[in-house]
Parts: sequence; C-alpha cells; structure tokens
Amino acid sequence: MDEQADQRREALTKANGIRDARAKLKRELKSNTKTLSAVVAYPPDFVANMKIGELLSAARGFGAVRVAKLLARCEVGYSRRIGSLSTRQRELIAREVEREYERAYRHAKASKTPSGTPLTAKSSASGRQQLR
Repeated sequence: MDEQADQRREALTKANGIRDARAKLKRELKSNTKTLSAVVAYPPDFVANMKIGELLSAARGFGAVRVAKLLARCEVGYSRRIGSLSTRQRELIAREVEREYERAYRHAKASKTPSGTPLTAKSSASGRQQLR
C-alpha cells in the first residue's frame, strides 16, 4: 500500500510539472517571447501529448477559425497530438504559421493611412459603416 502511495505521489508531481511547463509555454506564446513556429518545428518533450490545435490556439492572433483553416491546408486534424506528427508535418505547419504572421503584418501595414493612423470603422446616421 505504501509503495502505491509513493508511485501515485511521483506521478502527480510529474503531471503537475508538465502542467506548469505547458502553462508557462502558453504565457510565453501569448506575450510573443517564444515563436510559435519554433515550438511547432522543435517541440519540447512536455508538449508531445498536447493537441496541435490547442498549441496553435494559445498564440496571439490564432483563433479557432484561423487554426482550423491552417490545419486544413496542412491536412492535419485539430486533435492530433504533437508527438504523433512527422517531422515533415511539423515543418509544414511551422511554415504556414510564418505565412500567417506575414499576411497579418502586411494587412496591418496596408490598413494604415498615409499619415500612419490606422483605418477605423465609423457608423453613419444610416447605420452603415464607413471608413475614415
């Protein structure tokens, strides 16, 4: 009985350590201190059992729709575990992530007026939205 309790305690300690490491990684992805493409291409050991969709969704700018479209282009399911992806699949997803960031950067740059202020939607009296 005592041996089982020790094994259970060790398993809980290990699981808590993995949870903490994943939470730290998600915070780093949100704050852009780690790049998503690098994590996907070269995942740390504690990420192996995470779903790829969950990892991508943790990054800033990657909502459910963008993640679903990206994974569909790569022909990878949302619920695939990162550890079960081949190197080729991980590299393909990493390239697609980089393309998404480039598109977002180009879109943000193009949506600024010559004075440098971003275009914003403004409601008119008729209820339609107009750009300033």
